Amino acid sequence: MPQPDFSDTQPQPHEAEIDVMLLLEGTYPYVSGGVSSWVHQIVSGFPQLRFHLVFLGSREDDYGKQRYQMPPNVVGLTHHYLFSDAVLPAAREERGDAKTAELVENLHALIRDGNDRASRAEVLRASLEAMQDKLDLHYFLHSHQSWGYLTEQYQLRCTDPSFVDYFWTVRTMHTPIWTLATLARELPRAKVYHTVSTGYAGYLGAVLARLYNKPLVLSEHGIYTKERRIDLFSANWISDNTPVLERTAGDAGYFRQLWIRLFESLGRMCYDAADPVIALYETNRLRQMADGANPITTCCIANGINVPPFSATRAQRPPSPPRVMCLIGRVVPIKDIKTFIRAVRVASNRLPGLEGWIAGPEDEHPEYARECRD
Repeated sequence: MPQPDFSDTQPQPHEAEIDVMLLLEGTYPYVSGGVSSWVHQIVSGFPQLRFHLVFLGSREDDYGKQRYQMPPNVVGLTHHYLFSDAVLPAAREERGDAKTAELVENLHALIRDGNDRASRAEVLRASLEAMQDKLDLHYFLHSHQSWGYLTEQYQLRCTDPSFVDYFWTVRTMHTPIWTLATLARELPRAKVYHTVSTGYAGYLGAVLARLYNKPLVLSEHGIYTKERRIDLFSANWISDNTPVLERTAGDAGYFRQLWIRLFESLGRMCYDAADPVIALYETNRLRQMADGANPITTCCIANGINVPPFSATRAQRPPSPPRVMCLIGRVVPIKDIKTFIRAVRVASNRLPGLEGWIAGPEDEHPEYARECRD
């Protein structure tokens, strides 16, 4: 059966309304794994509903072909690449105005220390107003006022000596916020918006929910801010110009802290807008609450297994099961496969005959997979 071409298809206003719009960051249908399998199952399990998928990725070159055959009730797929040069407007002089300058200042303040729910709601409301006024990315990237504000904040707050790194970090961090606000107005409307993470997808969901006054559902399989924090602490693309002798243990560096605060702020905006906020188990639900989710909106839906189909396999187990430790997961850095390998080595010193198994795809990060094998 040939794979339908859903390249950026969008129903026109006269077409049937979308029942559910799924907001997918770095996952289905281009990345295999637990989240993608769940998305495929839920779309396939509701054939009576019409789904439109929005895939958010980093850059188009980072992804290969689709890993999943689209169910027939997927009526559209929109791609948006957050860090693609194609989304950047050509440079031109832009003076700006007081209203847009205030919006930029409020957005920066929100990301810096936006722990107040009312403040977050106000900034999101102002952002939607700016979208209606056709405020575009030119102002943020090229206006005199934006440049002045950026240099002022560097002098007031930045503890890293490199202004060049500060300038490009702030631009890279904030550009997707502007482009997603524009994307929200271009997407077809849906009865329900459903995001499987916070982050940029969750922010897009919050914008869509506020823009059209529709429900937003959040189903977090892992805690996005926690996973991004792990990624950022080990990322080698983030500059840290602090002299070695001035660094302290556990110091993430100024630019890493900027990124962490960004994802924490985006997470809180998503938690504010979503109802329900779903976790797989109680520990994650408590983590969502600690990160800003309203306890009233949170709940747990266990990611269970249909046990009976495996009964024949279980019957084949010997009376004394072999000593096997098995990690089930993708062979990627965020799963920390190397620590599992080291743990098996330590445990095998005390438990002769212990075996360590890794069950999961290796093609997403081939270099890391080779390092694990070596």
